[in-house]
Amino acid sequence: MAGYICIAMLEDPPYNMILAATEEEPEDWLEELPLPSHLLCYENFKDTKVILKQFIQRLKVDGITVKKDKAFSAPPHEVIRTFIEVRDEAVINGQLVKDMDDDDEGSRLYHLAVEYRDGSNKIIPDLKKAFKLFMQAAELGYYPAYASLALTYFHGEGVKKDLNESLKWAMRDIDSGGVFGYCVAANCFVEAGMKQQASDMLRRCFKERSTEQIKRVLDTYEKDDEKAVFWYREAAEQGYAEAQVKLGDMYRFGWGVEKDDKKAVFWYRKAAEQGDAEAQVKLGQMYYFGWGVEKDDEKAVFWYRKAAEQGNAEAQLELGRMYYFGCGVEKDGEKAVFWYGKAAEQGNAEAQLELAAEQGDAEAQVRLGYMYRCGGGVEKDGEKAVFWYRKAAEQGYAKAQLELGQMYYSGRGVEEDDEKAVFWYGKAAAQGYAEAQFQLGRTYYFGWGVEKDGEKVVFWYRKAAEQGDAAAQEALTELGVDWENS
Repeated sequence: MAGYICIAMLEDPPYNMILAATEEEPEDWLEELPLPSHLLCYENFKDTKVILKQFIQRLKVDGITVKKDKAFSAPPHEVIRTFIEVRDEAVINGQLVKDMDDDDEGSRLYHLAVEYRDGSNKIIPDLKKAFKLFMQAAELGYYPAYASLALTYFHGEGVKKDLNESLKWAMRDIDSGGVFGYCVAANCFVEAGMKQQASDMLRRCFKERSTEQIKRVLDTYEKDDEKAVFWYREAAEQGYAEAQVKLGDMYRFGWGVEKDDKKAVFWYRKAAEQGDAEAQVKLGQMYYFGWGVEKDDEKAVFWYRKAAEQGNAEAQLELGRMYYFGCGVEKDGEKAVFWYGKAAEQGNAEAQLELAAEQGDAEAQVRLGYMYRCGGGVEKDGEKAVFWYRKAAEQGYAKAQLELGQMYYSGRGVEEDDEKAVFWYGKAAAQGYAEAQFQLGRTYYFGWGVEKDGEKVVFWYRKAAEQGDAAAQEALTELGVDWENS
């Protein structure tokens, strides 16, 4: 018997639910109940007797005893969960009565298939169920299911792997205006050792689909370096700029290919000459650092400017730096600020920081120094780290004075010089900076840049220890100094 299976919540504890199979509309059935109630869930099935039996048996397994048309007590969320499981199986087995057109039904089946494929907070992944649902959606003419079926057959997910079936559904996707069918079809050809046909398929994609669609195709390969190289090369050779940039990246970092900066430059240049701003800034960086080409600051500026004038924030930042440090152009603080400002207006954090630093913000100068010292967001550069630490240190900023002292002590970005290290430690220590006080104590302990002096060791260690510096406290304890009570 076709009809509805309905579950209603009753406002009469402890029996809080009732289950029924009815040919009536759910709302009409609800009105006939003797107690105040509201619908919890319902669905229209082709054979309510069979489905109701399955539902009651499932509830029994979960420890919930239910009889048709009798009130019962159970946690609503458990009843709903079991109802959804039974309903979904009925969908897969074609037991649900359609109350919508094919497109809507296809869409519902497709999205349910996606849930079974990927899993959700309600559904445990089940690839076999997903496959059946994708097939039902496809048979209703719901074209997004075509590419999904092509993939399931290609990977053998929920169904036996079958390249012929995969190719069939991929071609249906293409004929329906889809884009991912090109990827799957090409992969089928590659796996079958037919690389020329694979290349032809991708070329067809470039000819027949929009730039945005092509981007979606290429993005699918980002997590598979070896395949990515193949497809990016195919697209790059067709003149697709974004693929040229991606292929340049693959060579630059050795993803899926042997690292080769010269080839990276080659592909960046191809895209840059087409006006691609990302490629232009990357080509500028290759010239600036001398990666794959002879170092040439003027050419770096040329390409940075090309991208900066298109509004690329990274290029604007780099161009600002070139003007600030006088690399490839005459040093020009105003132009540096102009380009920093352009990038900062777009929310570029580094540009905002450098703009603040250039305008004298000591904290920003220290942060920039740290970035250059550690390579945080920029290429490591000890000399630039020293440059910015010195800017802040000369303003009397204690943290910068300590950091500059450390640079002199370690010889990073400057020639190693213990006396200058002591000088800057002393500047910061005199301001009460605990870490600098400890470092100054160490210089007197080991005689780095100064004569060894036990009294000064204890003096500076104690200063730091009194501010809670753990290293200083431990050092005093090892020296036998009761710093807490003296």
